[in-house]
Amino acid sequence: MSGSRAKTMAASAEYVKHIESYVDSSSSATQQAASVDAIAALLKNDMLTVEALVKEMEMYLTTTDSIIRARGILLLGELLTKLASKLLDNATIHSLIGFFTERL
Repeated sequence: MSGSRAKTMAASAEYVKHIESYVDSSSSATQQAASVDAIAALLKNDMLTVEALVKEMEMYLTTTDSIIRARGILLLGELLTKLASKLLDNATIHSLIGFFTERL
């Protein structure tokens, strides 16, 4: 396995752990903030794309459990506020606009 592929797999395992921690309502506010910061760092450093994140979060964003779904949507919103200075491509922007429009 190449070094870059191993790094990608490690980053994937790391951000999945942080997603799970954030949507778990028993996690403390400190743990949730740390999860947001860790995922935001991966996004800012181009180790994770918004598209890959949303795909990984699919079950949290589409579940019929309204609490988990709300926490997933809140996580996505929190992350986007951390990325205010990061340029996103048009496809990502339109995808996010469509996603949040459907939720309103």
